Amino acid sequence: LISLPNLRIIDYVVGHTGSTHDSTCFQDSCISKEHESLFSPGEWIWADSAYPVTTWCVPPYWKPYCEIPQNQWFNTLLAHIQIKSEHTVGYLKSQFASL
Repeated sequence: LISLPNLRIIDYVVGHTGSTHDSTCFQDSCISKEHESLFSPGEWIWADSAYPVTTWCVPPYWKPYCEIPQNQWFNTLLAHIQIKSEHTVGYLKSQFASL
């Protein structure tokens, strides 16, 4: 599930079992497959640490780079976005218990 901070879902993948890792499912998403046609130069998405670093997919910094103050700030902002994404999933699960 890929969502915006306003809880709007912009992409999703179905068909994988619950034990499939998120990054594996992400490879089957429209955004992953068609990013060249979906993003303009300089556009990208934030992702959690399980996702690859690409020009259009930016995960948080890991050690030792996460200890640089600017990167700490970036990771903090990313964490706020990730919380919104979790809210989206929670909202969906509260509406559709079968999920």
